[in-house]
Amino acid sequence: MINTAVETQGTTPLANYQKLAPVTDTFLFDIKQIDSNHHKTLFGIGNEGVRRNLEWLVDSGVNVIVRMPLIRGYNDSWEAITGAIDYVQKLAKRGNIRRIDILPYHQLGRKKYERLEMPYPIVEDPSYSVEELDKLEAFFAQFDFDIRLVRH
Repeated sequence: MINTAVETQGTTPLANYQKLAPVTDTFLFDIKQIDSNHHKTLFGIGNEGVRRNLEWLVDSGVNVIVRMPLIRGYNDSWEAITGAIDYVQKLAKRGNIRRIDILPYHQLGRKKYERLEMPYPIVEDPSYSVEELDKLEAFFAQFDFDIRLVRH
């Protein structure tokens, strides 16, 4: 048996998820910003479609792991983090959301840009220190949900 997973930022049309769901074991689904207006400012579109797609996947019964890329100054406010966690916890009561993986910003992609001779779009390094990651991990432990801080 071969397990399949789809990584997605959630912006593809719903019809694509409807085609993929029957043949996919797990969806790794990114929530980048819970506030739709802030999402639109950051990415050029609101997150209504992202939410619709995630809710459809949850209601269809497929396994979902929600991933939250965490970038200093973009989506790491208390409101953004707790809002996203609250949203996911409510959705999890309807379906198979396995956990939330918090993905703090890292510089691993910088080398790819250099090899492609492209300018790296982030000038300052918004990485988190070990102490900051420890505090975040303690904060996430307060929630009654499986939230994992992925350290690189």
